[in-house]
Amino acid sequence: MSLVSFPNGTFGRFPHIIERGKPGIIGVLADGRRFCNEGNGYHDYVAAMLDAVPPGQEVASWLICTRAFQRRYGLGITRPTPLPVEPYIKSGYIMVGRMITELAQNCGIDPDGLERTVADYNFHARKGEDPLRPRCNAI
Repeated sequence: MSLVSFPNGTFGRFPHIIERGKPGIIGVLADGRRFCNEGNGYHDYVAAMLDAVPPGQEVASWLICTRAFQRRYGLGITRPTPLPVEPYIKSGYIMVGRMITELAQNCGIDPDGLERTVADYNFHARKGEDPLRPRCNAI
């Protein structure tokens, strides 16, 4: 769930349910590490996050995607093309960076950890794999 600030000074919350299951988005912790398959149900995603965050640290995750992903599917309260995304960038709801390390720094994520995670994710994606994909047992 993300916290959304509105122009009138009020806040709302937006559940990230639909976009997490789309191809090309990853959820990471502050150390830049993926902790579960993003397509898991909301309850399973949150349970995995709670299990993965070290004691004493803020329980939070970031959804990382390309601008092309956001324009195609939307992200949180932002909508896909043709609706504008710039107001959400200006408000800080969407964080951007020209490089992965810049994005990580803007979000408060460990840059080296995010670099490793994105490289690993892309390596497996090129092969059509996801090591965190849930496995089904054959009957």
